Amino acid sequence: MFAGAAFTDEADIKATDAVNMLTALGVIEGDPDGSFRPDATVTRAEMAKMIFVVRNNTIDDSAYENNSSKLTDINSHWAKGYIKFCESQGIIAGYGDNTFKPDATVTGVEAAKMLLVLAGYDADKAGLVGHDWSTNTLRYAGSAGILDDVNSGLESGLPRQYAAQMIANTLDTNRVKWSTDSDSFDDILNGGVKETVGSAYMGLSYDYGTLTTITSDSLTVLIDDSYDSDNYHQSTKYTDVTFSKVGTDYSDLLGQKVKVMFKDGKTNNVLGVYAISDNTVYETYLNKTEMDGEKIKFGGSSYSVEDMDSTAKGVQIDVIVDGATAAKTDITDFDDTAMLDGNNLNKVSMNKVVFVDTNSNNKIDTAIITTYTGGEVTYVGSDKITFAGESYEFDDGNIDEEIVKDDFAVMSKNLYEDCKDIVRADILTTELTGIKEKDGYWQYELDGTWYNAKDEADVDTGDTVKAYVYNGIALDISADDSNGAIPDDIAVVVGVSSHVDSLNGDQAKLRFFNGTTKTVTMSDDSVNPKLGNAYKVSGSDSDCKLEVIDSKKYNGYLSLLGNGKTDYTSTLTATAGNTDTIANEKVADDAVIILYTELGRSKQINGKQFKSLSEDAKGVKNAPATAVFTKETDGLNRVKLAAIKVSSTDLVGESSDNYAYIVTAGVKASGGVKYTIWTGSENVTVTEDISYSKDTRAKGTLIGYSDIDEDGIINDVKDYGTIKAADDVNKGDTLNQGEMYRGGNEASVSKYIAIYGAQFNVTADTTVLLVDSKADDDKKIGLEYTYGDKLPEGSKYKDGADDKYLVNAFWIMDETGDDDADIEVLVIDSTGAFDGFELDDVNAPKLTAVKTSGDASTTKGTEATLKYTLTASNYAADAADVTTSINSEDNVNITASGDGTFAVKNNGTQEIIVTVGTSTAIGTYNIQIKAGNTVLLTDTFEVTAKPVATLNAVTASDSTTTFTEAGKVKAGVLDTIVGKLKKNETTNVKASFKIVANDRPSADTSVYTPVAGEKVTITATFTPDADYAITATAAPTLAGTNADADSFSVTNGIATATYTFTVVA
Repeated sequence: MFAGAAFTDEADIKATDAVNMLTALGVIEGDPDGSFRPDATVTRAEMAKMIFVVRNNTIDDSAYENNSSKLTDINSHWAKGYIKFCESQGIIAGYGDNTFKPDATVTGVEAAKMLLVLAGYDADKAGLVGHDWSTNTLRYAGSAGILDDVNSGLESGLPRQYAAQMIANTLDTNRVKWSTDSDSFDDILNGGVKETVGSAYMGLSYDYGTLTTITSDSLTVLIDDSYDSDNYHQSTKYTDVTFSKVGTDYSDLLGQKVKVMFKDGKTNNVLGVYAISDNTVYETYLNKTEMDGEKIKFGGSSYSVEDMDSTAKGVQIDVIVDGATAAKTDITDFDDTAMLDGNNLNKVSMNKVVFVDTNSNNKIDTAIITTYTGGEVTYVGSDKITFAGESYEFDDGNIDEEIVKDDFAVMSKNLYEDCKDIVRADILTTELTGIKEKDGYWQYELDGTWYNAKDEADVDTGDTVKAYVYNGIALDISADDSNGAIPDDIAVVVGVSSHVDSLNGDQAKLRFFNGTTKTVTMSDDSVNPKLGNAYKVSGSDSDCKLEVIDSKKYNGYLSLLGNGKTDYTSTLTATAGNTDTIANEKVADDAVIILYTELGRSKQINGKQFKSLSEDAKGVKNAPATAVFTKETDGLNRVKLAAIKVSSTDLVGESSDNYAYIVTAGVKASGGVKYTIWTGSENVTVTEDISYSKDTRAKGTLIGYSDIDEDGIINDVKDYGTIKAADDVNKGDTLNQGEMYRGGNEASVSKYIAIYGAQFNVTADTTVLLVDSKADDDKKIGLEYTYGDKLPEGSKYKDGADDKYLVNAFWIMDETGDDDADIEVLVIDSTGAFDGFELDDVNAPKLTAVKTSGDASTTKGTEATLKYTLTASNYAADAADVTTSINSEDNVNITASGDGTFAVKNNGTQEIIVTVGTSTAIGTYNIQIKAGNTVLLTDTFEVTAKPVATLNAVTASDSTTTFTEAGKVKAGVLDTIVGKLKKNETTNVKASFKIVANDRPSADTSVYTPVAGEKVTITATFTPDADYAITATAAPTLAGTNADADSFSVTNGIATATYTFTVVA
């Protein structure tokens, strides 16, 4: 079986059907360069070969190469086998000198004579030899139909296309034999039916009709009744016919009128298929179509459409999408403002459209659409890739071997092989010369061609960009990293004549963000420069024009200052140190920061150096930032260029352990629990010396460990849990060091992940575990990762009008922060979403609970009210009710209302009110909100002791005779001092006292002989009653002593104070 071909010079072919038919049958072929050369002449050897293929259904002539022959000039010729066969059949005879002249041009009449013999004409009986051979040949060939539609001189060299036409005619010619009864040639009958050359030698049977479906190696044709005289399957008995075991891909002929050639009437033995000349075919892309009244317009021309369903509103056309059954579609779906796929504007579609007029009435009746899906390749391994968030095995599809990680690729359906074709999009690295914002899409000019794009790209005209394009669509355009794309025509004025003596009045000192500095003389049409402002620079150094900038993008860098006016005085604020912001925006490590002073000094540092400065260093706290440019890169907006006024440029900015993922769950084994981990570079099966129980070392768990010994024993394992144990990150959250979080990465970069616009850094010290959590084979879960590789982005989806990202990462923080904080270990899924966190999971029925009001604690005896809201979403209308309840360590004093039956089918809310009663004991309680046996939320609540915030003074009787002055006590009265100290008068607190004189302790009733000069320490202990706790922060006074406490502390609600005195005479 052979395939037809679309030749590069098909417009020059007039005998189209014949060429297509003979090509499909493998009788004739084109040149290696894809052309057919229809008007090139055929040699005698080539004609012998074509007749051989018709006669033998093969191109293998090896069986005849060594046959004997009278012809003397063919033994070393490439076609000797073909020629010798034809000689043996009497089809050729050669010249009188026993030569054949294989490379000589065959004339039309010579070819006709060969074909007549092939059809059964005896050369002698028909007079195809001798003086009148030419005349007789033309007479018989014309009568047999061999010369039909041969528009070429027959006495000269036969063009290739008309050789095809003569052979095609011959295949439909009846075979003959000489009859002695009639003394003429009679048609040969086979079962009473005249036998053609094609049916006799090739078993040719034909069906004409529209090719409607292709499924793997089968194709179906809708029989055309207008060809019933030739059809093997008549339309009176067959509506359509399916052919199987088709060995060639005919997907390109879908929707067209074709001729199916099959052997001996067997639908499982197709010899070839080709499109007949009834078709008029137009190929374009969906992004090029539009409506022109009731016509479809593309390529500058408008085409009428045959209404395929007159009963429907509007003009209907048959549309075949990726080989599916044709469906009637309103032609307005081909307008440029329409969305044929239901999701994207046609203008940003890569889909190919083939419009076909199958009946030559100058009206399009069928559209065959091949869909193409674009996306980023986030992983390329030895056996699979991750494309557009899904994994594809090399063994399961046709995947372009040139694809590398971070490429953008395009996927389409291969109907014949029943798989996916994935190819890399075309790459353009060039200057962006134009941008247009259109209704619902953007256009970008690259190398003189405009490409449509769904979204705005973060680039500007003049940028050198890297673009992935396919079928007129730009899948991705980004600034070429090798170029840097810093605008080289934007400079900051770092010196003006009013502040720098060396500058004349019309001069200014400029510093460009590329590091260049220069002194320029301004032209007459230049604005007067203002120190620290950024300007657009043009002209020469001696005739330099400065133009004020606007608050717009320059090469993708957005200026936050400048309004297009001659002068602007606004400034923003820059603060280094812990704040690390300019204009309240975080600063990129690779930012270019120009520091300048009033007197014309300037210095360039990078963003990392700026962030390492102390806030108080040389005036970089709330310093004026007079030029600020930001750039949004991979979802994060950062300052990339800035100028900051400082008091001095003499600033120094200093730019400055194992984890694994369990891929096979733990099982009980000799020595403990055995499981397999992905270390980041390999799968290792380890054994841990612990007791086994269900869910011990579950698949998908992140662990830390110290080492693995030579026996595979893993030591010092810490189980951090699976992704389900991680906390969700919400916008603005501060993430704490050592805690585990999860979220959807919004960026596709190498050095950080972005969650709700916040940056969390992946440093060289961060352990990254790249996985495919949905891989069927545990051995293929872990994926190779090299520091610097782009980190996979979470799959984006719509939540109402908002863009959100599916959870594809969980991690442990290395430091605390809400932005620009480092990660200790990161586990990230290559497919765009972790197993269990895909869009189907997001849309699955779920019941959630949140606390809506109530404090986290109350004091003993004070009632507290806590409110929780349960929300049901995505439940079906027939979903069963759910029983809700609360549970805590004290279900007597901690009670609830509002719980019970929850009709989740309504997808509404239920409020549960929890009351913590006055009799609830002091302690910490875990309050669980449950749905059935499932815990939806656990809230921690604490009942605390009643506070004693102030301790009243301790009074002393006869204070005037006991205490003389501050810090002193009279000798002779020390023996009664404790007795003279009254108990503390604070309600619900009891006081006790202890005296130590010169390190001689006593009880309250001890009697001392006072000695002048002794140091006396009184320790007072204040013990609260039950249900109380002292919270005072200051010691009580000893009334009348004029003494302040030397120390005061509160431990577990009990307070202790010390007072020191000196004994005097």
